[in-house]
Amino acid sequence: MAQVHLQSLPIAFNTVIRDARSEDAEAIGVLHARVWYETYQYLAPAEALAQLDASRRAAGWRTVLNDDFAKTEVTVIVTDGDIIGFTAIGPGEHHIYGDRGEIKQLYVDQAYQGEGLGERLMRSAAARLATRGFSSCALAVVEGNDRAKAFYKRLGGVDDGGFTDTGPLWKSRNRLMVWRDIASLF
Repeated sequence: MAQVHLQSLPIAFNTVIRDARSEDAEAIGVLHARVWYETYQYLAPAEALAQLDASRRAAGWRTVLNDDFAKTEVTVIVTDGDIIGFTAIGPGEHHIYGDRGEIKQLYVDQAYQGEGLGERLMRSAAARLATRGFSSCALAVVEGNDRAKAFYKRLGGVDDGGFTDTGPLWKSRNRLMVWRDIASLF
């Protein structure tokens, strides 16, 4: 496995990034549902918002975290024992990703946004993809999520076109943000 050195970022509190464990599924599900709602409440249709449920999200994460053969790798960022963010990575699932690694999710509790945690998670996700043999990576940003798109651009992501994600809750128009050289993230 390749050695990857991440740039240290100043954080005002102690945090640890670690592999997610099956017992984290409930906390990840609650965080995922809450941040998803806060992010997409004005972008997603009412039907999608009505289907959002923390227990449904937790069940999905339980399945991923208990699958010994899962292609998806999940990490969490923890402070004082609480999960305040997470990422999920793996091979791209949509043809638009080509042979790039995909950052499938990156969520940070709204109370901790702006503290550099998203950047730490992003750099960690890229490093993990690199150790899996990916030389480039990408992620999807829902059109209208300008804050996220600006964040990824600050980290060197390039808008590489749009596509429709049929997703579990709604068909969303997305922009593909690409890092052609994954090493630029760590």
